[in-house]
Amino acid sequence: VCQCQFDGLVIRQIDKKHGGLTTREVMTATGAKTVNVLDGQRIIVNYPDGQLFANVKVEHSPRRSFDEDKRTILEQLELMARNTPNGLTRTEIQPFEGYSVNDVSANAPQGMHTLFDERHSLVVTAYLFPQKEPRMYAAPQEYEALRERFLKQLAACAAE
Repeated sequence: VCQCQFDGLVIRQIDKKHGGLTTREVMTATGAKTVNVLDGQRIIVNYPDGQLFANVKVEHSPRRSFDEDKRTILEQLELMARNTPNGLTRTEIQPFEGYSVNDVSANAPQGMHTLFDERHSLVVTAYLFPQKEPRMYAAPQEYEALRERFLKQLAACAAE
């Protein structure tokens, strides 16, 4: 993923998580659960003016626990989506199966987008942040186009 290029956006930082099995905790409707992580990276992507656009986590799940980790992450997303206008939405961005929680209100478009690649036991999560004025988008539709272009470029890069 280190070689990714994103139209109109800038990679500010890449941190590699060192190999070895670790876990992270996520909150679900039934309480805290753990997700297994073998290896991963964190990528910080900025708007051209230096403001934070995305905090991306690319994680390899152990093959034996991928299905359970995916279920746990989906439970987390379902809990987060409860109070959003569109709820949890499912998308296909080949080769990934994607799930999104979005808030595209005019004042603070933001979201959490998780892409699953079962074949490679890969989980890619992008937390997107609103841009303060002046914005590189004038309307929610322009933000949505930026978001979709970013997610497609991220998926294409992570799939390599």
